[in-house]
Amino acid sequence: MNMLKTSFLITAALVTGTTSLAQNNYTEKVIPLSKQASKGYLYDWEESPDGGLELTFKYSEKKKEGYEKYSVDKTFTNVNQSLTETVKDRSVVKENYSKTWIYAEIGGSNSFDVLSTKLKLFKVAYEYKWNKEKQRYYRSQTNREKVAIKNMDDKAYEGFIDFGNSDNGELMVLTAVSNKKEKNFYLLNVKTDLSFKEIPFNLGGNHTLVYSGTIQSKITNDDDEFDIAGADMVFIFAPADKSPDLKKYTYIRVDNKGNIIDQFTFQASSPNLLITEAKLLPNGNIMLFGAYTKSKDAFEDVFGEYGPIVSPGFLATDNTGNQNMRMTKYNKHVEDENMLAMVVMSMKKGGVEWQREVAVKEMESKLKKAPEQKRLPYITEKHSKFNSLTLCQTEICW
Repeated sequence: MNMLKTSFLITAALVTGTTSLAQNNYTEKVIPLSKQASKGYLYDWEESPDGGLELTFKYSEKKKEGYEKYSVDKTFTNVNQSLTETVKDRSVVKENYSKTWIYAEIGGSNSFDVLSTKLKLFKVAYEYKWNKEKQRYYRSQTNREKVAIKNMDDKAYEGFIDFGNSDNGELMVLTAVSNKKEKNFYLLNVKTDLSFKEIPFNLGGNHTLVYSGTIQSKITNDDDEFDIAGADMVFIFAPADKSPDLKKYTYIRVDNKGNIIDQFTFQASSPNLLITEAKLLPNGNIMLFGAYTKSKDAFEDVFGEYGPIVSPGFLATDNTGNQNMRMTKYNKHVEDENMLAMVVMSMKKGGVEWQREVAVKEMESKLKKAPEQKRLPYITEKHSKFNSLTLCQTEICW
């Protein structure tokens, strides 16, 4: 026989809104369940008029569904058990709907083009059907067609990173078009009616993508890093090799309509400053987190190039978990390189508000540790990157 104990106690405290639990002044009641109820689950609960609890368990027996109700008085001294056929239906009913999305990918499915970075676009239609029992939508694809777009020079777009918009199905995708002299970056805004706008990033000279991600319009803990509904996009570029100033990085912030709302250059701590995370601060600034090596070489020569757009053919044959060959090389360099220092930057509109850095060898003295913890053995030059972080009320936690 199954016993329900702690969950009843906690639920009662929450429902009645009392503070007796915090004061360690409460009554504990163990309620035995029937054989049928012990094989089911708690289907519903509510507070009874006298301040007690009405608990309903749902179970399945001989392919038939049944319900068993337990009435507990407010003193937790009396429990009445009864079978019931009528229960309140608290399930939500939602309308079915259809939606069209624009998707981007690179590469192909055979040995000739699986490593290609050429951009491919698709218009995909889905039907969303509501399942009342599961209380969720199920999606099924109803149509998929390839989208052909061309630039003014009739050259192929190279794909780097794409962002969908869950509000309207539109797509923003960072691309590049190369000629004999330089590689020019563009942000494509592709709509579901297949019209598109090309937003040029006037960087001046050859550059390499260092980082890109979304910035929500407000601080939240459940950001979708590739959904720009209610979000902006941030792009960081580094000068390519043979540029006159390898530390002259470029910061660009774009809203989800394709408007460039901020663009400026800044002096990086190193020609290979690696940016791995960006977060929105309460004052509206953007905080960047990164690291750099002792090398004086350009970013691309040290780490390669960032560009996590998916290559389905590569994913199907590769076991590294990377989206494409470019990211395989990039992630390998990020993991293998020894970092000299960690960097934190606050980006305000029009420029850098402040920048802080600390040598990896000094990080152990800078980080807080538990009283019983004598040292932080995981702080090494090879494993010092910002993999994840949280903005606390008064400090940065990672």
